Amino acid sequence: MKKKVYYYNRDLDNMSQEEISRLQDRKLRKQIKYDWDKSVFWREKLQEAGAVPEDIRTLEDLRKLPILMTKDIERKSAAESLEKYGHPFGMHLCCPVEDLTLVGTTSGTTGTPTFSYIYTKRDVETTLENGWSRRFRWTGIGKGDRVVFFFALGVYATTGTLYALRKLGALPIDIDARAGTEILLQFIELTRPKFFNCTPSLAEFLIERCPKIIGKEVGDFGFKGVMTTGEIGIAIPEIKRRIE
Repeated sequence: MKKKVYYYNRDLDNMSQEEISRLQDRKLRKQIKYDWDKSVFWREKLQEAGAVPEDIRTLEDLRKLPILMTKDIERKSAAESLEKYGHPFGMHLCCPVEDLTLVGTTSGTTGTPTFSYIYTKRDVETTLENGWSRRFRWTGIGKGDRVVFFFALGVYATTGTLYALRKLGALPIDIDARAGTEILLQFIELTRPKFFNCTPSLAEFLIERCPKIIGKEVGDFGFKGVMTTGEIGIAIPEIKRRIE
């Protein structure tokens, strides 16, 4: 049986590797010039590395540079912008604060949460609605599909992916994961989704708790796909097999 291919953008999704590389390099040159012009932070970082925008023509050129951003650097940048400009989004921000549409933080597991996910309206359209929608489309999600979405909602980065699901015409059933196991399983029972978004550890926990709480095995729901993020777990073969 021939495997069905789910295109999001047929022209882009059928590019050769050479065509993709040319497109990436062209966009990279535009981005580097933009960052240099709009942010003293990035201009100084490139100068410290002995580079100017004209030196970075390809991804290979970019890879020759030292690492320009780490968590520690990001936190210091945020502290400086809070002190100077009254916002925590960092000196590396390349647009006026009033142009921001959506912000999302890391969880703060390794220290102070950082605003690593900051979007303008155009960023939302290009990164979330198109970039993430393409990934979801590849999994087979389309118009009308119900997708349970169990993460800690609010300011966290995962919330942004809801834009992508709605762009596809899918219906996300988004419940804050902190609502508790019983409520999450009840919503699966009530809404009968075909796709499932959560962390690997939550997926494992729901697999275990499902028979005890609603008297069914998870397999009885007939999920077509499970998408996980936020943890390394899915990369561990035995965890991947168990969730599948």
